[in-house]
Amino acid sequence: MPRYFVFLRAINVGRHNLIRMDELRDLCMGVGFEGVSTYIQSGNIVLHSNDAEDVVARRLEATLEEHGLRNAAAIVRIGAELSELLDAWSAMDAPSSRKPFVTLFRSPVPPESVMALTHPGLAQLAVREREALSVMKPGYEGPLDVGFLEKKLKIPGTTRYLAVVKDFAEFGRSGPIGPR
Repeated sequence: MPRYFVFLRAINVGRHNLIRMDELRDLCMGVGFEGVSTYIQSGNIVLHSNDAEDVVARRLEATLEEHGLRNAAAIVRIGAELSELLDAWSAMDAPSSRKPFVTLFRSPVPPESVMALTHPGLAQLAVREREALSVMKPGYEGPLDVGFLEKKLKIPGTTRYLAVVKDFAEFGRSGPIGPR
């Protein structure tokens, strides 16, 4: 049974879409997902399902909406995709002094849209098929709307620090999967 890594957008941000991780695990298991584990409070889930990636995303989003959470997009990856992303990052000559971000999209970024991915506070380092890697520009002091990429592209996605993605990938690969 495939193991999926799910990144939820808009979970436990401010006072909106609040859900405890044990409650999230129970919801996931209640709709038939198996081996469900959550990682930190931002809605990172590892689960098993025989369904295809897009079916997992739609079923999870419907479940969250029925539970009263809104606009909680589910971005789903398999472990090999996360490994490829992390390998691509480590192969780059990225500035180590700035925190890198990764925006994970549900569907591919149209090649003609790559030039539109600009923000005064972020330097785009790479855009892959369904991810954008970026870092803060030196000296940038303004607000950072990490959701700007998905808004510009109109593609569901979510942004995480690259370190969180690395830790989550390791968490999902290590040991037996079950409630944590």
